[in-house]
Amino acid sequence: MSKGDAIFEWQNAIRGSADTEFEAGIYHGRIQLPAEYPFQHPSFLRSPSGHFETQTEIFLSIPNHHPEHWQPS
Repeated sequence: MSKGDAIFEWQNAIRGSADTEFEAGIYHGRIQLPAEYPFQHPSFLRSPSGHFETQTEIFLSIPNHHPEHWQPS
């Protein structure tokens, strides 16, 4: 990835919910924006956590399963 492409990939961290088995965890992931964003949907990927398969896309109902419903707004 070149420096110019860096704006198309974001890192994130989510804390596990209180009073669950995930409470002590901090879960990392990536958001990848296509060059055509916002006219095409982003991809959400998870990173190693011990609970999930890594380097796989997180399927959200609208962007991944129904890209025809993606709205730039």
